[in-house]
Amino acid sequence: MRENEEKKQNRDEPKGALRRLAEIQSIAETTLSNLSLDHFLNNLVGRVQQIFMADTVAILLLDEESRTLAVRAAYGLEEEVDRVRIPVGQGVAGRIFSERRSLIIDDLSKVEVASPILREKGVRSLLGAPLRVQDHLMGVIHVGCFRPRRFGEEERRLLELIAEQVGLATEHARLYEAEWHSRASAQAAERRYRALVDGLDHSIVWEADAAANRFFFVSSRAEMILGYPVEQWLTEPRFWEARLHPADRENVLKEFQKLVSEGKDRRFDHRMIAADGRAVWFHTGMSLSGVTDTGTFIHGISMDITPLKQVEEETRAREAQQGAVAALGQRALEGTDVATLMNQAVALVARCLEVEYTKILELLPDGKRLLLRAGVGWKEDSVGRATVDTRPDSQAGYTLLSKTPVITEDLRKEKRFTGAALLDAHQVVSGMTVLIQGRDRPFGVLGAHTIKRRAFKEEDIHFLQGVANVLTNAIERKQIEETLRQKTTEAEEANRLKSRLVSIVSHELRTPLNAIIGYSSLLKDPRFQKDPAKLKEMQERIYENSRTLLELINRILDVSKIEAGQRELSLELEPVSVSDAARRAVSNLNPMGDQKGLSMEFIDDASAPTIQSDPAKLKQILTNLISNAIKYTEQGSVAVRIRHQPEEKKVCVEVSDTGRGIAEEDLPHLFEPYYHVVATESAPHKGTGLGLSIVKRLVEALGGTVDVASQVGSGSIFTVRLPYQIPKKEDSSSQKE
Repeated sequence: MRENEEKKQNRDEPKGALRRLAEIQSIAETTLSNLSLDHFLNNLVGRVQQIFMADTVAILLLDEESRTLAVRAAYGLEEEVDRVRIPVGQGVAGRIFSERRSLIIDDLSKVEVASPILREKGVRSLLGAPLRVQDHLMGVIHVGCFRPRRFGEEERRLLELIAEQVGLATEHARLYEAEWHSRASAQAAERRYRALVDGLDHSIVWEADAAANRFFFVSSRAEMILGYPVEQWLTEPRFWEARLHPADRENVLKEFQKLVSEGKDRRFDHRMIAADGRAVWFHTGMSLSGVTDTGTFIHGISMDITPLKQVEEETRAREAQQGAVAALGQRALEGTDVATLMNQAVALVARCLEVEYTKILELLPDGKRLLLRAGVGWKEDSVGRATVDTRPDSQAGYTLLSKTPVITEDLRKEKRFTGAALLDAHQVVSGMTVLIQGRDRPFGVLGAHTIKRRAFKEEDIHFLQGVANVLTNAIERKQIEETLRQKTTEAEEANRLKSRLVSIVSHELRTPLNAIIGYSSLLKDPRFQKDPAKLKEMQERIYENSRTLLELINRILDVSKIEAGQRELSLELEPVSVSDAARRAVSNLNPMGDQKGLSMEFIDDASAPTIQSDPAKLKQILTNLISNAIKYTEQGSVAVRIRHQPEEKKVCVEVSDTGRGIAEEDLPHLFEPYYHVVATESAPHKGTGLGLSIVKRLVEALGGTVDVASQVGSGSIFTVRLPYQIPKKEDSSSQKE
């Protein structure tokens, strides 16, 4: 909570500072009206206490004769007024005076030279500054707090500005007192006053005749702040009006009119154009000196508040950037698709950073190039087509390599990398890039570029990184959603196939079982026991159906073992002739083809060498493919051809048939476990749908591949490609590396 309060205090600081300066300006202006010094100082400490929300305020003035600092006015230390005197160089106040600089003390209990009075009062933290005009020191002002407090640099600068004004006001009041006591010293006091106002570092003191619209006194600081000679201020007609910023001119002239017509002091902020073209911010306070027959006389002080305005503007810009990132994040949470979110992101970066070019580069699957996926400012045909190399000699590639934000103020002088062709073609000079993370690897790079040299600030890179973080979260969420959707689809498909399997298997199991049960019952019938021919036929039918049932059960077990990874552990490798294995398989299945009147062909390739493989698994693969071809071919032929591919170091087996063929929509799923081609009246189911999934797993276990080409009505061709040697599988440690 305390951190949040400090952040809020930091955001409000520039606005508060301007309000404080306005109050101090009004105090300084009152010194132009002949006030006594004590009246002025007592009024001042109350104002300073409100400005800093302090528990104590003290103004100590130098006694030249005794070289001591006496408390002249105080808040929270009133009893010390005119009683305490601190030798120069002693205590906190004496240290500030002797060192001639402001001082921040976070904890007085740790400072040896701290004043006992401050400790007795319970002051823990203190901020102090010397009172001086030019090199003339006249005292010290300090504010204190009973609780620990860290005074910031902005507060230090503010107190220094106040001390400067107080020094001027104090000296001015003294001059008035001196003039009151001795009219003879009036001219000397006037010269000293002029010297004092000329010594103000950040303010221009001026006097003007509003009726004649001309200045008749301007302090010399005017030339240092704005660059125009004082003589030009005094002699050029309507000098002030001509140098006012066009956007502020009308308002400033109205303030002058109100001052003259109402007679009340006016305070306002405005800009003036300096001699070098800069816009300089001022806080101006002015009072009406008098109206005579000869003119309408005004005097005022214009304080340079450009640094504070810059802080205020930067604060507003940061708040706008933070709000923009939050809004983008909200849109991402609401489900905006990634492509739209990317386009919104690059437009947001271009607007908030006021840059000509923004980009999102997506790392392509090959890892060698980045594609310009979204952007602002690029040539019309660049987005979606332009690519950047991922090598570290480009800013984007360097960002991928370093995995940290990268800023370049001038690509022409950059030594870490060169400008990519995309940047060169658009005359980019400055830029910054950050990484967009992904789940398993970086998604890409987010960048902002300008055609003029620009020094990007730390706040800019924080903003760009914030946008990249929103994109990272959106992309990861999209990837997770896609993965979940895919897994859900796969699970649903697996359940569907298993349900179909249960239906198919139950039917396939029931058919041979019913036959076995039926023929077994007939064996008990006395009529058949006396007929040897009938008895033998029933025994053969029981045997055939038992073999069919065993084959079905073995296939189901094979699929379960392969899916569990057990098959990979039982390979028995030895030199095998694929030609011999295929020839034997054709010979063994010839009777099956003869029963259907099919022509069985074997075409060898004498150049095919022996390979290192598992003969039992190879036999199962060939038997499955050839028996399938016979099963689904009603007329024509089944052919087995050996092809040697020496350039790939492989031996191929092609099993072709003239059967009914396979529909195009079934081909991608043909080797999936439990998948079964949809049956028709003309082509009913003839199997379990497990044989081809077993073939695929076995072929892969042997280091090979299997594919199919088919056309309905024209038959099918299954091709198995087996390597000379089965590749060795990497162990887990090498895979991790």
